[in-house]
Amino acid sequence: MTTRHSSGAVQLDRLPAREAAEYLGLTTKSLANQRSAGKGPAWYKIGGRVWYDLRDLDMYVARCKAETLVGA
Repeated sequence: MTTRHSSGAVQLDRLPAREAAEYLGLTTKSLANQRSAGKGPAWYKIGGRVWYDLRDLDMYVARCKAETLVGA
């Protein structure tokens, strides 16, 4: 999804790797390690740069959710 701001700038719902790592609370190195191991959130390589879709990051966080069993 794209959003056009009043300034005319286009905001895409994807983040470069550095910002995606910050969004997830990870280091860029940790995110790169996950990428090379075929783990972590889905990613794109466009023009030599790695990008993450914000929805994919949110889905990744949801998959990492740990449920605590009451009384276990």
